[in-house]
Amino acid sequence: MALHGFTLGGAMFEEMAGMVDADIVAPDLPGHGGRDGTGCSWPNAVGELKALIAHHRPDVIVGYSMGGRLLVPIALASELGFAAVFVSSGVGIADPAERADRRRADDALAEHIEEIGAEEFAAGWESREQLGGHAHLSEVRRANTKEGIAAALRGMGQGIQPYFGDRLETMPRPTWWIAGELDPKYMAMAQLAAATAPDATLVVAPAARHNVVADSPEVVATSVRTAIASRRSV
Repeated sequence: MALHGFTLGGAMFEEMAGMVDADIVAPDLPGHGGRDGTGCSWPNAVGELKALIAHHRPDVIVGYSMGGRLLVPIALASELGFAAVFVSSGVGIADPAERADRRRADDALAEHIEEIGAEEFAAGWESREQLGGHAHLSEVRRANTKEGIAAALRGMGQGIQPYFGDRLETMPRPTWWIAGELDPKYMAMAQLAAATAPDATLVVAPAARHNVVADSPEVVATSVRTAIASRRSV
C-alpha cells in the first residue's frame, strides 16, 4: 500500500510501483483525487486508513509526506504485521506553541486556496524549489478541488497533527526512513526517527529533494523491495 502527499493522489506512485514486484494499492486520501472535504479531519483520515489496511492487510506500507504523517500513529498502534516505509515524513511538531502557529498558517493558506482556486494554487505549489520539475504530476494535482485540498490542510495538516516523536521508541515493527539529500529539514527528521525507533533504517536519496518518490523512485523502490522481503521471510 502507498499513501500520497498533500495535493497529490495515489497515481503519484505509478513509476515506483513499476519497479516493485508486488501489487500496490494507492488510494486517494480524503480531500484528494476529486474528493470533497468530507472526512478531512485527523481522526477520520486515520480511521479510514485503518479500515483500508485491515481490509487489504499489506506486507508493506509506504507513506510519503502527508501520507507518512497519517501512517505514524497506525504504525505505532496496529497489531497487523506490516513494515512501514516513511518518505519525507515528520512525526509532528513537539512544541505546542509552534504547532499552534503552524495551524494558524495552515488555516490561512486554506483560505487562500479557496480564494484563488485549485488550478492557480497547483501552479504555485509546483513552482517551489523542493517540489517542482515533475510534469507528470501536474495532472494528478489538477484532479483536486479547492474545497478538498483546503479541507485536507485544515484537518490533516501539520498544525493539527499530534506529536508522536516521544513514542517512537515503542515502534513495534521494522521501519525505513527515507529523505532526500537536498531536503535538510526532513533529512534531520529522518535521522532522528531512525536513531530513535528500534529496527529502523535510514536511507538517504542522493541529489533528491522533498519529493523523493518523484526525484528518485528507484531509491524508494529498493527500500520497498527490501521491506517486502523482510516480511515474507518472517
